[in-house]
Amino acid sequence: MASIAAKKVEWSPEEREAWKPPEHLTVSEWADKYRILLAETSNESGPWRTARVPYLREIMDSFSDPHIEKIVFEAGSQLGKTEFLYNCLGYLIHQDPGSTLLVFPTIDLARSLSKSRIQPMIAACDPLRERKPANDDLFTNLEMLFPGMALNIVGANSEAGLAARPCRYILLDECSLYPEQTQSGANPINSAMERQKTIWNKKTLLVSTPKYEDGQITRERKSCDVTYRYYVPCPYCGAMQILAFPNIKWPKEISSDSLTYAQEVWESAYYECTQCHAKIYNNQRPMMLASGEWRPDQPPNPSLIIRSKGYHLSSLYSPFLTWGDIAEKFIKSKDYPDLLKDFINFWLAEVWVETIHRKEEADILSHKIDLPPLTVPQQAIVLTLGADVQKDGIYYIVRAWAADYTSWLIRYGYLMSWDNFAQIIFEDIYPGESGAGFKIWRAAIDTGGSEGPDETVSITEEVYTWLRDHSQGVAFGVKGASRSLPNRLKHSIIDKMPGKTGRVIPGGLILWNVDTVKFKELYHYRLQVEEGKAQCIYLHSDTGMDYARQITAEEKRRNKKGQVEWHQLRYDNHYFDCEVYCAATVDPEWWGGLRVLGGKPPNQPTKAPRPKAKPPGWLPRTAAGWIQR
Repeated sequence: MASIAAKKVEWSPEEREAWKPPEHLTVSEWADKYRILLAETSNESGPWRTARVPYLREIMDSFSDPHIEKIVFEAGSQLGKTEFLYNCLGYLIHQDPGSTLLVFPTIDLARSLSKSRIQPMIAACDPLRERKPANDDLFTNLEMLFPGMALNIVGANSEAGLAARPCRYILLDECSLYPEQTQSGANPINSAMERQKTIWNKKTLLVSTPKYEDGQITRERKSCDVTYRYYVPCPYCGAMQILAFPNIKWPKEISSDSLTYAQEVWESAYYECTQCHAKIYNNQRPMMLASGEWRPDQPPNPSLIIRSKGYHLSSLYSPFLTWGDIAEKFIKSKDYPDLLKDFINFWLAEVWVETIHRKEEADILSHKIDLPPLTVPQQAIVLTLGADVQKDGIYYIVRAWAADYTSWLIRYGYLMSWDNFAQIIFEDIYPGESGAGFKIWRAAIDTGGSEGPDETVSITEEVYTWLRDHSQGVAFGVKGASRSLPNRLKHSIIDKMPGKTGRVIPGGLILWNVDTVKFKELYHYRLQVEEGKAQCIYLHSDTGMDYARQITAEEKRRNKKGQVEWHQLRYDNHYFDCEVYCAATVDPEWWGGLRVLGGKPPNQPTKAPRPKAKPPGWLPRTAAGWIQR
């Protein structure tokens, strides 16, 4: 039988590359070798260095472990968690391609991050750029085709995107911000993971800051076979410990009443070892992080196969923040529930426990103390007034404030005469326990918006007219914001009357928009403060059931989407609105609030100047309202 001579086969470079076996790299090794951070997307541009964020090494390498099906990373801000997710994505494209679904909270955010983060990452990394298809139709913002891999980028609010073809890899970013349900009532995370049912070598990655105690990222982490926390050694005694916020300290002699309090805390904060109580400074933290290790919360059952891992990490571990940064953030957040919630979620990576219950009248009246009405306590430095204008009169409250936001209700009521109301604001002097007399420092008056007693003159016009004649730098118009504001307050200049009249307001008026939801949260938060502590709320001895019923006219409820909102139980909630506006006047976002006083009462004139005369011919009346009586 004739032998067949061997023939040498010549392979092209492209064919050699195609048959080349993948490198045996973990995700962290791949990132250190290939990943490039761009100045446009990172504060530290250049080659990725896992040594800069050593706590990410094990989490990344768990992603390249073939035995692990699910990884959950519940973490604070400034820890590199999003870059970690992109490292895993780059690793898949280059080393272990497969059908992949990348989910962001919304479709608009998905489109934006694809253009600003993912595509630049691919362009900057040689092995990823080489796998980019030459045909632009195969590489769009929301769908990219690589050799052996289809990458679909969707929003959690896009039901169609979540319910498409089967998928081997699911990457979910900031899943605490996903809607609880899609339009059909399905959970977005469950909908995405349904696409892996027929995949034997599937893998899911969930990355997010937490939200509420029953939030999605927290539920997913707790459901893992093993959960871990990062322990670091004390540079003095070597004791391994979890970094915790209560151990960030600053000198006790720094006065919280100082206008530079937050700055002084930022400069002097340090970390105290839980064992030897030594002071640990910022320059010692990199060594601690490099020597740290992940330890399980509970020893895993040796008889079980570990298929899912959960990791928890707070911003105290961030190499990009100092102890002072974290302490300063707390100082600026602690007095406001909305800011405190963000600090707990985004910095401490802990859940915000939302207490939802209805306050009873007795709960409110339990804050009464032995303080006669119209009397200003010795600790108070200023008086403010909040007013809710209605069709036939004005509800109002007067509250005294200490420098630490402790406050006392000293007067409340209902008036049918605007002249009497002007006297309360500009003329009445309230005796103080220290002997000094106080007058109203700031008054916030609701500008209404409903019809007045006559169809031709609205309440808003009535209030605008009065404010134009009487403001004197004390009384200001306020309006509840129709939607959540980025901050608690926002002011604008009103130069025209509302509605059809559109009359010009000479000189204009300052109108403060108030995020009422945030201030309602703040009021109820202060109701929980222990007696004698800063921000505690007190009521004068004659406070009655009429006040308590209006304060309890609203309660917090959780809606079908899991969101907490205020629900009105009774129509009369005017004193609650007055409390909201009164608190707004001392808020730091209202021209510095109490901080501008430096802990001292403003100079109080013995008698207020008379209101300025109305300019001749200004805003002729077409009808009389109650406010003119």
